[in-house]
Amino acid sequence: MPSSPSQQRLERLIEVNRLISGTLDSKELLSTILTAICDLFDAEGCSLLTVEPRTGELIFHTIKGGSEELLETKLQPDQGIVGWVVTNKESVIVNDPAKDPRFYSGIDQKADFQTRSILCAPMELQGEILGAIEAINSRRPEGFGAEDLRLLEAFASQASVALRNAQTHARVTMEKDAYRQELDSQFRSIIGSSKA
Repeated sequence: MPSSPSQQRLERLIEVNRLISGTLDSKELLSTILTAICDLFDAEGCSLLTVEPRTGELIFHTIKGGSEELLETKLQPDQGIVGWVVTNKESVIVNDPAKDPRFYSGIDQKADFQTRSILCAPMELQGEILGAIEAINSRRPEGFGAEDLRLLEAFASQASVALRNAQTHARVTMEKDAYRQELDSQFRSIIGSSKA
């Protein structure tokens, strides 16, 4: 018996979770996450924004199906629907953003794009907000729905763990490389100053 669309999406989510939990390369990880989101939610585009720890600003880190010129664009923590999501730690569905007072049209203007619907969830890990994931412009006539929101929240939770693991791996690798360079430098100075 063929599975229902809901069951197929859940199976796809499980498959993607296996993929993202198996990589520590943050670039590959974020690309996999966004490709999966666009597929899972039948969205024209999607983006992942990360929170800059020092300033609280939201930074467009990765984008699929949208303007690459938005990469590294920064939003204030309270700016736009995504800012509201991060500030309030709540997911939202907005199927007519032009009528929503939280909507920030500056991104559409910069990207020469029209946002018609938004599905957005915070990426939260142990009470800390790492960023947010957005699916933009549902291709379905009814827009995004409650089931989409639940699925995106589950996905954002898994993506948060995978992102933190990738960030930790990158930090440890940099520290290890710096330590190795320091040891090499000290070793060369010892060898260079020894009387042979």
